[in-house]
Amino acid sequence: MALGGTLYEDIATLMPNVVKHDYFGEFPSNYRPHTVSVQPGSKLAEVLPVMTDIQVNSLHHQGIRDLAPDLVPSAYASDGLIEGVEAPSVPFMVGVQWHPENLVQDDPSMLALFQRFVAAAAGEVTPQI
Repeated sequence: MALGGTLYEDIATLMPNVVKHDYFGEFPSNYRPHTVSVQPGSKLAEVLPVMTDIQVNSLHHQGIRDLAPDLVPSAYASDGLIEGVEAPSVPFMVGVQWHPENLVQDDPSMLALFQRFVAAAAGEVTPQI
């Protein structure tokens, strides 16, 4: 990984008591099988208009095992798997394990992630979302 850290190369076999995360090909890509808890005060919480929990799609079989030193977790699945990360040292660096691009039709709040990214890339101090 570019910043360090390690991966569970296959969550289902390497992580004890895991919920299913790999729904790729089984359901439409906007199917939301599990909840992610967003950490209060995180950049992700600022962008998504939710209290703490959101339903997300889940199309992955890998996940973060050991987080890179420059990142902090911003969202977790119910099994403890990190589902969101950010870098506090930069204006806007957010990563999520789910696929918000597949959810914007059903949930316009997911579009806010892309709007915030574009605004940050354009150098806007306070992006209009």
